[in-house]
Amino acid sequence: MVRNTILVHFRIMTEAQMKIRLSADLKAQLEEAVKRSRRSLNGEIVARLEETFRAEAAGMLALVPDIADPKVQLHGNTIAIKELRDEVDELRGEIDALKRNLSKRNV
Repeated sequence: MVRNTILVHFRIMTEAQMKIRLSADLKAQLEEAVKRSRRSLNGEIVARLEETFRAEAAGMLALVPDIADPKVQLHGNTIAIKELRDEVDELRGEIDALKRNLSKRNV
């Protein structure tokens, strides 16, 4: 009697559950990534975390700025403020154009 043996590769892992808080923006980014990768939300989070640990071990994370560094946070805030100022300037220009159009109609 001949038996067929099938070897199945699997990994045994101990799983731990945890609750995390995310910003709404980060959650939306993860949900978009889930659609692209066709993973579960948990699978996407785990894959991304594992990748950062692999990159860190390979010394590749030195290329990525440390977001916990106050200088990096300040730079990010400076960019956000500049973008908001640009938006305000654009809106002021639109308001001025509307005022001019209204004054032309009232003449």
